[in-house]
Amino acid sequence: MAHYEHLPIWAYAMKLSAGIERAVASVSHHNNYALGAESRRSAMKLQGIVVRAARPSAHRCQLNG
Repeated sequence: MAHYEHLPIWAYAMKLSAGIERAVASVSHHNNYALGAESRRSAMKLQGIVVRAARPSAHRCQLNG
């Protein structure tokens, strides 16, 4: 298991992504592309933030410095 998969925030981020996918599928095709792409990017960015925040602090400093 990855170092972030046990975190409740990760579970919520994954549920958000799944919910966005369901919502985008129900939107008309005309609006689907723009709204769906932006929503998916935002959800993926949130997942990336969770992964980065869950890294050990020593590793985070090396990557940022």
